[in-house]
Amino acid sequence: MTRVSSRAIVFIDQKVILLHRKRDGLEYWVTPGGKVEEGESLEDAVKREVCEEIGIDVKVGRKVFQVTNRAYNEDNEQHLFLCVYLSGRIGSGTDRKILDPDPLDFSEIVLADSNEVEAMNIVPVEAKEAIVNMMRKVL
Repeated sequence: MTRVSSRAIVFIDQKVILLHRKRDGLEYWVTPGGKVEEGESLEDAVKREVCEEIGIDVKVGRKVFQVTNRAYNEDNEQHLFLCVYLSGRIGSGTDRKILDPDPLDFSEIVLADSNEVEAMNIVPVEAKEAIVNMMRKVL
């Protein structure tokens, strides 16, 4: 079975919101988002996930890309949307891995500028490419 997830690229003050993760001995960065629940649209899932993880409300814009890859022994279909910050305070979400981090399995909210993004291990690589291209064009 394929896990379907919906993720967001959100820019605030010329920086992109990312999650720094450590899991199973790996260290990487991802855009906010996660699993689409049964009966939930891709757009509703990304709004919910961004609110839970980051604590902000977003307006979902265009889909930037869709990619299917294999992660943690399962197929993963990821949909990435460009989103616009509407309201809320970064860090006021409810995600336990952010609020009560375990040093071996955690997520940390990061606001990264274009120079930082270039050096980060952002996964999937298509997300990094999309972010870098947007930052070059817009910011």
